[in-house]
Amino acid sequence: MADMKAALIAAMTKAGITDPDERAMIAAIAGGESGFAPQTEMSYAHTPNVRIRQIFGTRVPADDAALNALKADDREFFDAVYGGRYGNRPGTDDGYTYRGRGPFQLTFRGNYDAIGKAIGQDLVGNPDLVNDPVIGAETAVAYIKARYHGGGFNMMLACVGWNTPDMRRRKTQLYQQFKASGEFA
Repeated sequence: MADMKAALIAAMTKAGITDPDERAMIAAIAGGESGFAPQTEMSYAHTPNVRIRQIFGTRVPADDAALNALKADDREFFDAVYGGRYGNRPGTDDGYTYRGRGPFQLTFRGNYDAIGKAIGQDLVGNPDLVNDPVIGAETAVAYIKARYHGGGFNMMLACVGWNTPDMRRRKTQLYQQFKASGEFA
């Protein structure tokens, strides 16, 4: 965790993000998304269906039996919820291949491509690079720089998306903690 935090501080500094409030916001989102432990999005096979529907909405079957069958196969599940969207090519395993990774849970082939180009890494060819603390921190910062144009914490949260109520609370708590402590300033 310490390596990820140090890498995030270094990436923000390198990118010219010096505002303590913005740094606390970025850190809070990374902490809320990954707990500062970059990782690949895991299986939903044992996740309650109500939680899956809270996260993915109408991209999953409304019928419990159909959803249980879908979530039993990780490749099929991720291809169903992420396939054919934001650069993921229909009829491929792009949904599975470009599922969430890293401190911000970078998702979708289009994001891997754009952010990879922004940081000078082939993330499309090697998506697991996003789990490297230094590269992951750079992806998180590049992602925010490309999408956030001011407006405070709620606007930055909107840039990342899929903020279920519990995730939003966690990120908000971390933001207030990091803002008060100055840990990322």
